[in-house]
Amino acid sequence: MTPSDWEFSPPLNNLPTPLSSFVGRHADLAKIHGDRAAAAAALDVAAAMFRGLGDDRGLARALQYRGLTAAFDDDLASAASLIHESLALITAAGETGALAHGWGLVMLAGVELGKEDYAAAARDAEAADRILRVIGDREALGWAALIRAVAAWRTDRIDEATTDARACLVAFLDAGGLYGAGIGLMVASAVALSGSRLTRMAELLGAAEALAATIGAMPVPFGMRWLTEAFGNAVATLDPAAFERHRRIGADRVQSDTAGYLAEVLDDLDGSIPHQAGKPLLTRREREVAALVARGRTNRQIARALGISERTAEVHVHNIAGKLGASGRAEVAVWFATDHALHGGEST
Repeated sequence: MTPSDWEFSPPLNNLPTPLSSFVGRHADLAKIHGDRAAAAAALDVAAAMFRGLGDDRGLARALQYRGLTAAFDDDLASAASLIHESLALITAAGETGALAHGWGLVMLAGVELGKEDYAAAARDAEAADRILRVIGDREALGWAALIRAVAAWRTDRIDEATTDARACLVAFLDAGGLYGAGIGLMVASAVALSGSRLTRMAELLGAAEALAATIGAMPVPFGMRWLTEAFGNAVATLDPAAFERHRRIGADRVQSDTAGYLAEVLDDLDGSIPHQAGKPLLTRREREVAALVARGRTNRQIARALGISERTAEVHVHNIAGKLGASGRAEVAVWFATDHALHGGEST
């Protein structure tokens, strides 16, 4: 698989009727696997149904995904128009701040990214983030962070790109979204390339391709162009045999231990982020996990308490120990108790 075998496609969900949900799901699956004509046809059926029913909420959702299908056809003008229409319907229906509004802004930001309006893409991704944090949709938050990461990468703001690449991987890992995690690995690979870490870039690229291969994803055109250009230049710089060797290492490692490999990537990205004075050592989620570790909870109990997978809990504990320089759970518990006593529960 090559960089031209990639595609960005968030999941379709929450269409309001069983029939429209079926049509929308069919469109989503067709889109992911490259049958854009089938996706467009299914979404046109859904839009016509909603227009006939006078259901503006349902129509808004159909238009959002019809817009994404247009984006996959590299028709970004039509994509933007359809998604803007969708957002107008959502506002008129009084759904501002609802899940469909948040997803609509994510989709619009993705289209703006393709139009190389990076400031607008980052702005709308951030607006989506504010809505989605209240709702708690981790996968949508992952896409918002990924869009910000790409916008930063494309404008040579590598520290910001690194921070957002890590945030998107954490969100996708929490949500169990391996497809999103695969795209996040691709962004992490591009970040490594920007730092002239060519062997690391090749390894992450191989891991990203391996995750993509599990669902047979196809590329969004503008992403394909950017990645082909970026990685093509890198391959010309790096010895071809070395490139293939490290790419194979990444693929093998992510396939043999996906959670463990992603935890390592998170640690690597975290180590690349400049930690400013006063910046919290642990994220909010990591502090929640550390608090439960301090109470003697197992990874399974932590997962149940926070509504995440047991593997995600394991990754968080691993990352926390690495950040604190702790050798095990007991040292994490001691650190949390001491920090809590010193700061009264404030993030440190």
